[in-house]
Amino acid sequence: MSLRANRGSASPATHAFVVIMFLVFVAMGIYLLLTSGSLEVNGEVISYRSPIAQYQISLSEVMYIEIDSRGSSIVFCGENERLAALGPMYWSGSDKKRILYWLDREVDRRGIEIRPTEKSMYRFSKNTRVRT
Repeated sequence: MSLRANRGSASPATHAFVVIMFLVFVAMGIYLLLTSGSLEVNGEVISYRSPIAQYQISLSEVMYIEIDSRGSSIVFCGENERLAALGPMYWSGSDKKRILYWLDREVDRRGIEIRPTEKSMYRFSKNTRVRT
């Protein structure tokens, strides 16, 4: 629309730039849709299911948890493995309070360190993908 409002003619480079920027934002939207999923807790196992993959880590392997200041992302970190998921800010459902209480209790019981860091928003899961 901004190109159409331009009184002069735009160069081909300007048109190409606008198209490339549009495609970048479309790609980011598709990535966000494909990586968002649900966090499940089953006994000692934490699982994260997204449309493209399933990740899993045992709570006994978790050495520390990274979480950002808003709670929009959480990363369960073990030795040479990570499970990155959407954080408590985006959790919904009737189990949200129960899972937060369980997680708090397990963190205290196991002495798991919680590291507040904005880096958690940019972490990817590593060595936790479940082959199906």
